[in-house]
Amino acid sequence: MAEAGEIKVRVLLFPLDIHKGAKEQCVAVICDGKGFDELEANYTSENQCAEGKAKVEETIAFLRKKGIGSTPTYIFPDGLFSAGALPEEQLRSRLGIGAAEGKEEKKK
Repeated sequence: MAEAGEIKVRVLLFPLDIHKGAKEQCVAVICDGKGFDELEANYTSENQCAEGKAKVEETIAFLRKKGIGSTPTYIFPDGLFSAGALPEEQLRSRLGIGAAEGKEEKKK
């Protein structure tokens, strides 16, 4: 949906404690000016700059304050959120977007 330009996606780096090295990876991505592609490719470096650490810690605190504790979590424009991956049909419904071109909507 994002690749088709139907929605805009913003990714918040929210490393969970259960994933060893995730926080350091997120900090390195920020400090080295890397993007989502590098994050998905398991980018690592020793760069743990203060700015990157602060951004990651601020994001963790913000999301925890909102009651978010897992990934993926979708935060919708109205401020409501849904934890866990959503099937495309549910995501489309929640966002008020019709079926993708070439896909028929399922009848009830």
